[in-house]
Amino acid sequence: MLSRSRLLLGLAKQGQLAQHVPVKAGLVSPQAFSTMMAMRQQKAFSKKQTGPPKEGRGASASSSIVPLEQRRQALVDSFSPQTLPVLTSATCTKESMGKIYRISEDYLERLGRQGLPTYVERDWQHTVEDSFLIREPTIQLNQALSDISSDKGPSRLVLDGEQGVGKSMTLLQAVHLALAKNNIVFYLPSTLDWTSSRHPFIPIQKSTVSSDAKDTIFAQPTLTAALLDQFIALNPTSLKGLTLAKDLTISSTSDAANYPDVPVKKGSSLVDLIDLATRPDGSPYATQVLEALVEELAAQTSKDLLIAVDQVNGLYTPTDYRDTEGKRLDPTRLQTLAILRGLLDGKRSLKRGLILSAMTRLDARYGQAGPQSPTLPISAYTQEEAMALADYYASTGVFSPSGSTSRVRLAKYVATSGNPRRFFNSCLALF
Repeated sequence: MLSRSRLLLGLAKQGQLAQHVPVKAGLVSPQAFSTMMAMRQQKAFSKKQTGPPKEGRGASASSSIVPLEQRRQALVDSFSPQTLPVLTSATCTKESMGKIYRISEDYLERLGRQGLPTYVERDWQHTVEDSFLIREPTIQLNQALSDISSDKGPSRLVLDGEQGVGKSMTLLQAVHLALAKNNIVFYLPSTLDWTSSRHPFIPIQKSTVSSDAKDTIFAQPTLTAALLDQFIALNPTSLKGLTLAKDLTISSTSDAANYPDVPVKKGSSLVDLIDLATRPDGSPYATQVLEALVEELAAQTSKDLLIAVDQVNGLYTPTDYRDTEGKRLDPTRLQTLAILRGLLDGKRSLKRGLILSAMTRLDARYGQAGPQSPTLPISAYTQEEAMALADYYASTGVFSPSGSTSRVRLAKYVATSGNPRRFFNSCLALF
């Protein structure tokens, strides 16, 4: 059975779209609608396509894909009234509440290297622009970011709320605002990679008092090196000028004969320090590099710092890694996670920064425990917020024409209790 999007695309090609799309105030023209359909198909295709097309696949896919320049020109010609402004700290005010903004393409490209929250990436495949609704928690977080340098705001916050309420999206908005301020940003969009045992881990430390397996600390060298590489990609300019406050000796977590200690002089740049771990043979040094980096960032006072961790309760739940006795490892026995827990639990504070985390209620593997920090609750949409989004969905083709009436929109809001994820899925089901 053909999906509604494919059906409308076919009608657009046959010139029959006008009779299926109402042309009135608040809705796009048939020409713009057909353009948007092609753009959305191209967007979904480009995210799935990797490498050259396979035989028998490229020709059929390309027949319905509008070339990039043509799509851009069509967007300017037919869709310019709907083009959204980019969210910035200056535009994130009380006046912007209930309005739709989009993420900067530059920031999206940087974030893409480490991925976006699963539901955010999935939802954006269905919209022409990568957009979000500005709500009161976003305004509060923007203020908290502005208060970092003055030390007036909170040093740690946890976003919490029911499943699908928008915690990950709110956290992503805070990351976007911090990047717009040229802050240093450390962003972990998922803890699952760190706890699911899909990556290698090696013992790096045993207690000198006891040889029990419970005293062994483990490193995740390749995963930690990738995290540092992503950190550099996310902060191409904000790390400039930051240097080491003292001499360091970086040791490896592997054979010392093949990976000898590396001295790093006081005054060396933090970028040079990170390079030890991100070069092709550098992963054995990644754990100590991360520890030294966090210590330096926590002590520096020249730049605002945001540490953002999504699915934070994954760091408070026994991992899928197991010790030699077959027991699941506590996250604090994985050195990288122990470093993050030290920050989240307040054992290591930031002289100029904000530690922001978000709970997840989606995955049964994660428990309910989390940081003992002040909570910023994220609630369901108000009716005004839901209707503003419904207007946007109708104007960009997320809603089908039959779903564009105020009665249907209100019914969707009531049926989903204003839960953002369920509301979006309900709107999408009418496409």
